[in-house]
Amino acid sequence: MPNPYDIINGYYGSPKYATEIAKVSELQRKAMLGWQIINENPIPTTPQEVFDKLVRKLREVGKWRGSKSAAQNLLGSIDYEGECGLFAYAFRTLLTAPKPFGLGLDKGQVSLVTWKGLYGNGFVVKHPEVIMELEANVDRDPSVSLVDSPLLHFWDNHKVINYAGRLWDPSYGCTYGSDREVILFDVFKDEVEIDGATWYACEPTNLANSIKVEGKNLSPSQGVFFKQTKVLEKVRYQGPLLRHS
Repeated sequence: MPNPYDIINGYYGSPKYATEIAKVSELQRKAMLGWQIINENPIPTTPQEVFDKLVRKLREVGKWRGSKSAAQNLLGSIDYEGECGLFAYAFRTLLTAPKPFGLGLDKGQVSLVTWKGLYGNGFVVKHPEVIMELEANVDRDPSVSLVDSPLLHFWDNHKVINYAGRLWDPSYGCTYGSDREVILFDVFKDEVEIDGATWYACEPTNLANSIKVEGKNLSPSQGVFFKQTKVLEKVRYQGPLLRHS
């Protein structure tokens, strides 16, 4: 079955586009996730409305996996599994694809941004309990309240979309003015190996001052550590910790 988002990617702007896109029947279009987001009621007319519909659809069918699928496959209802880059590119495609497959915005207005933290080595943010089957990867002390010790996720990097002065994150379903609105810890470079585990030194941001470690609130000047281990071949972290041992 021809995928209109593949056709747009390969032919839009060329003389062959009209011929190729006509090969996708109305019935085929209606079965595709991208078409449903753009054309099913309530029909979105703004980027915010497209974003909201995409996020709702992803919560229904999206699955976080380490695969390298393409946005065309997601929007064409071929493959719903992928990482943050897939979901970000899908949003970008819905904004820039020509009508009736997208909003038809100028590609130059929409760009991919990769977060790597202040030092380019990763960062830590709060995380829902489960999001598209992705769990928080930092182990927490269950005896401490979620207010004092929230669910956390340690990221090497994370991809979002920059449009109209905002950063749009389909993975978390949020928009931000900058990454400083969400990052709790920036990861320093030069991690160390101790007894088979990797230790990452991190710097708390102002957002981390509500988190308690050993009964005390953190301050931006107080360095902490996250310890990386493997549990059943899955990478896990412990932290924040005041010392490595």
